[in-house]
Amino acid sequence: MTSIELTPIELHNNIWLKRDDLYTLRDANGGKLRQVQEIIKHNLVAIKEKHNNIVVGSFSINSFYSPILATVCKENDIICEIVTYNTKKYNRSIMAAKNEGAVMIYANAGYPSVINYVAKQECLVCGGLYFNDYLYSDASLNALMEQVQNIPADLDYLVIPVGGAVNCVGILRGIEKCNLKIKKIYGISVGYDILDFMKLNAPPAIPIEIIKYNLPYNKKVRDYYIGVDDSEELDASYEGKAYDWIIKNLNVIDNKVLLWIVGRSLR
Repeated sequence: MTSIELTPIELHNNIWLKRDDLYTLRDANGGKLRQVQEIIKHNLVAIKEKHNNIVVGSFSINSFYSPILATVCKENDIICEIVTYNTKKYNRSIMAAKNEGAVMIYANAGYPSVINYVAKQECLVCGGLYFNDYLYSDASLNALMEQVQNIPADLDYLVIPVGGAVNCVGILRGIEKCNLKIKKIYGISVGYDILDFMKLNAPPAIPIEIIKYNLPYNKKVRDYYIGVDDSEELDASYEGKAYDWIIKNLNVIDNKVLLWIVGRSLR
């Protein structure tokens, strides 16, 4: 599947699903993959000619950006360096990034200020492009805009799981671009306080109600499964919470409800 093909809409237990998790590159998938690909594409010439063919990123040990950036860099023959916390425990994201060829640089603390500082110092040494500087660029924020084109025209509710809100902003920008008329849009926030970010970047003409889910990110909800044979598990820290909110708060029998699955855990 190419980045401009539309991922499918499926009906599961009376809930429509936008399956953007089915956009894949090896183990990477979803909206974050689209973001990273767009950032690399827009900066590819500069990376090759001005940054010694090196990209440096700094992420928490739980971030899926590490393996996704490593995957996209490998696909473009770019050296990828990842700065993260030096955890002694097995970490799936770190191992996946290493398996994709990333050079891991470990900081002694996991605070963003620490790993970001280490990454910027590494950029000064190696001359690499600092990926995080582009995470909120228009290339990233607009990565999902085209994917709204096959959303049903008669939706009563669109529900979007929201972490850092980059994918959410892209979806809302796409809705504005395509002039879609959705009766109500909810963003189920499972992570950061993103209200200021949304005010700065989301189109004001497309109203969205942000609802803070009542569990912290690292607390999981019960397992929910999708797919034709209920074999595909939703991420219990992320999409699963938005699915859980729908089940508990919306009438999916008498209303047309769509959950946008922006991505899922590493496969």
